[in-house]
Amino acid sequence: HVRGEKDLVGYKKLLQDLNNSNPFYKVELLDTSNMNKHPLCYFVLEENSTPIIAMPFYARSINTALGDSYKDVISPYGYSGPLFNTELINPQLIKRFWKHVDTWYKENNIVSEFIRFSLNENHLHYSGKLIPSLKNVRGKIIEKSLQWKEHKSKVRNNYRKALQEELTLEVYDNEISDEIIEDFYSIYIQTMHRNNAHDQYFHYIDYFKNFINNNPESVVIAMVYKEGNPISTELILKDEDTLYSYLGGTLSDYFYTRPNDF
Repeated sequence: HVRGEKDLVGYKKLLQDLNNSNPFYKVELLDTSNMNKHPLCYFVLEENSTPIIAMPFYARSINTALGDSYKDVISPYGYSGPLFNTELINPQLIKRFWKHVDTWYKENNIVSEFIRFSLNENHLHYSGKLIPSLKNVRGKIIEKSLQWKEHKSKVRNNYRKALQEELTLEVYDNEISDEIIEDFYSIYIQTMHRNNAHDQYFHYIDYFKNFINNNPESVVIAMVYKEGNPISTELILKDEDTLYSYLGGTLSDYFYTRPNDF
C-alpha cells in the first residue's frame, strides 16, 4: 500500500531501479490524491534484492450479502499491467510473478481482476483470461509525402480547409509554462462538460501542473491556434521512441475550421 509520502518516495525509487521511463506508471499520473478512497498498491518481484517486475493496482471492496470482505482489483487508468526491467526479464520470472500474484489474491479474498495491458506485449504469460476489447491506432512516423498519400481524401481536404482558416500549430515540450497548461486545461475541461464525461475525467488543474512540472521529459502539449487564440489541444505522453495520445479537446465553436485534422 502507498499510504503516505514515505511510501510515495519508495515507489518513485522503485521506478528508477527498474530503469523504465514508461509515463503511465508515474506517481503523479496515478493521482494518489484519491488514496483515501482506493489506496494505490503495487506488487514487486525482486531477485537478489534487484527489482525485476512492478505492477500498480487498486483493490476495491465489493459489498455483498456476506459483507465487504471480498474485493476486486483494477489497473490504473491508461495502459497498465506489469512493468519490466527489460534488461533482466525472462519468461520464467514473469510466470513466477503471476503465480505469486494469484496466491496473494486467494489469501486476500480478491475474486476478480481487470487489467488494461499495454501495447508492449506485457500481457504475455498472464495467468488469467485475456479478452481483446479495444482497437488501438498505432503507427510509425514515415516520410512526409508518403504519409500524406496514406491519408483519406476527407482528411486531406479538412487539412486544406484548416490552412485556409490560417490555423497554426505549436508543440511544447521540456519546459511547459503554467500559461500553456492553463490554456490546455480550459479547452480540455470544456470538452469534458460538452461530452458529459465521467467524474473520473474531471481532474483539477493542479493535477496536470503537478504531473507536467515533475515529469517534463514525459509530456508534450500540442496546441492549435486561430488568430492567436488556442482552440484545440492534445496532451501527449512520451516514452523513449513512443508517443501516446492521452487527453485533449477542441472548442466546439471552431469545429468548422477542422483543427483536429490539422
